[in-house]
Amino acid sequence: MAGKPIPVSTANEMIRTYLDYMTKQGVDMGKQTHSVSFTSAELMSWMKEVSPYADEFRICMGAYMQEPFDKITTIIWPYKDGHPSRKPLSQGKDGDDEPVDPFNDGNTHP
Repeated sequence: MAGKPIPVSTANEMIRTYLDYMTKQGVDMGKQTHSVSFTSAELMSWMKEVSPYADEFRICMGAYMQEPFDKITTIIWPYKDGHPSRKPLSQGKDGDDEPVDPFNDGNTHP
C-alpha cells in the first residue's frame, strides 16, 4: 500500500480507525485536529521549488506551540538520501549549502 494511491474506502476506514483509537485514549476529538489542508497552488509552488533538492517528502506530525496543545499539524519535510534536504548557496563549493525549509501553515480541521 505504501507509495501509491489507495481506494477511498480504505482511506475512510483508516481515518475512522484513527478517530476511534484517539477517542479510546480519552482524547476529545471534537477539539482535536482531524486534518490539515493546504491550498494546491501554494503547496505545488513550494514542491516545484524544492523538488530539485529532494527525493522524498516526509509528512511529520507536530503541535502548535501555544496552549492548549489540542491542535496538531503536519510538516511536509523534503529529504534527500535519507536526510533533510539542503540546497547549495553557490555552485561547486562543497559544504556551502543551507537547509531547505519545510512546509506548513496549513488550516486545521476542526
